[in-house]
Amino acid sequence: MAENLQMMIASHRVFLRAPTHGDVAALLDLHQRSRDFHVPWSFPALTEVGCQDYIQRCQGDDYEGLLICRQEDGAIVGVANLSQIFYKAFQNAYLGYYSVSLLDEVRFIPGCQWLRGCFYTSLASKTL
Repeated sequence: MAENLQMMIASHRVFLRAPTHGDVAALLDLHQRSRDFHVPWSFPALTEVGCQDYIQRCQGDDYEGLLICRQEDGAIVGVANLSQIFYKAFQNAYLGYYSVSLLDEVRFIPGCQWLRGCFYTSLASKTL
């Protein structure tokens, strides 16, 4: 199913797709640039090995990691994770998500990177 997520889960501004090992460098860069933005709410991987471990964990049956990407350019703007997925009679999962700091893109309005990050993750959660 993960291979087809890009085609299955999309809105007019964002699409969700499964991460691949080719995303390690982009994820690492985004996580490192967004470190101050995330703490103390989220602790994404800050090393190459950590990003590789995250992508490997996304291959499991009880965990689904999705990259939130902009439609206009495919840039990764956040991550949504479904964890502790149960498939039996009690079907359940926990949803966690975070956006990357877009401070580089929004220099003229203090705090706007938070609003834009929330905008993208809000779109993605509605898409789910």
